[in-house]
Order: sequence, then structure tokens, then C-alpha cells
Amino acid sequence: MSVFRVALNNVGQGQLDVNPLTGLQFDPSIQRTVYVMGPNRINRLLSDGDTFTDCNYWKQFSVAGGAADDLAFVELVSDDGSIWADGASSNIVDSSTLTGAAGSVYATAGNEWDIEGDYPGAYAVYTRIINTAASGTVSIQLNDAATFSLDGGSEMVFDIGDLSVTKVAVQNNGSGAVASPIEVIALVKSVCNT
Repeated sequence: MSVFRVALNNVGQGQLDVNPLTGLQFDPSIQRTVYVMGPNRINRLLSDGDTFTDCNYWKQFSVAGGAADDLAFVELVSDDGSIWADGASSNIVDSSTLTGAAGSVYATAGNEWDIEGDYPGAYAVYTRIINTAASGTVSIQLNDAATFSLDGGSEMVFDIGDLSVTKVAVQNNGSGAVASPIEVIALVKSVCNT
């Protein structure tokens, strides 16, 4: 999800409200609001200067999305790196390396990737989990519930339609545990808030 700022007070759009004390246009505008149809066919009220977090659908209306400076009505504040898509959802490829330090548990810092926390309301539709250690077995926990063992040098893949993954965590506290970094590659389905 990216963060956007509404920029209706665009120089190319004229001077709707001028500050009588300075003779300059208010920034943000105190009068400008507009309803814009979002990707789910729901009108969103945009007020000049407000910020909102949503999917990459809104990037098409920003300068970074390709709109000309005088046509853009949102500014991109924080970019999730994905391109804009004209739809109610889009897919983002992301990855994370979990430390899997010897003797560590699920709650150990660096042993968890909260996909839903990084992409609010989103989940992975494809997940590939790889134990990059040459030997040693770790325990993998999915969605704070399901667990399975993953041997060194092996991997587990959940294809599209198999399982929606919102969180991946590793525990490596078995006898004779060795450091086992875990690589997680995910195709995250980002659903628009609008």
C-alpha cells in the first residue's frame, strides 16, 4: 500500500481561494473537495491536503504515475514500489529473510514476517519458503497457527489457490540447532481500501 496526499490546489487548476491577508492561494485549499470513483466503484471524498493509504490504483492520478503536473490531483508520499493497476486489487512480489538463529523461537526478533502488517488487508497468494542452511531442521509457523518442519537445503511452496499466508515465522531451538536463515518469497495480493 502506498500513501497519497490530495493535491487539488494545483497551480494549473486556477485560483479558487485566495488568502485575503497575503493575496496568495491557500495551501492546502480550504474549499476544495471532490468525489472520485475508486477501483471498487465506490466514490471517495478527497479534500485538499488530506493523506490516505490505499492500493496502487491511485498512482495513475499522480505525477509519478504519468499524469501531467497540471492534471495530477494526488501526490505520492510513500511508494510501495508497485506500478498502478486499474482494478480492485493488484499483486506485489516481495521477499524477506528470517534469521533463524540457533536457539531462537517464533517471537525472536528477525524470525517473523508479518505480511498483513506490511500490507494492511493483504495476504500472500503464492509463498515459497527456503531453508538456506546446508543442514538442520527448523519449525515454520504460518498465520500464527499451522506448523511444519523444514530441513536444511529444502523448500516448501504454496501455489496460488493452496493457502493464503498472512504471516511466516521460524523457530530453531531443537537439539544441536545451527543457524538456518529462511528465505521467503511471496506474491502479495493487495486489496484496495476504497
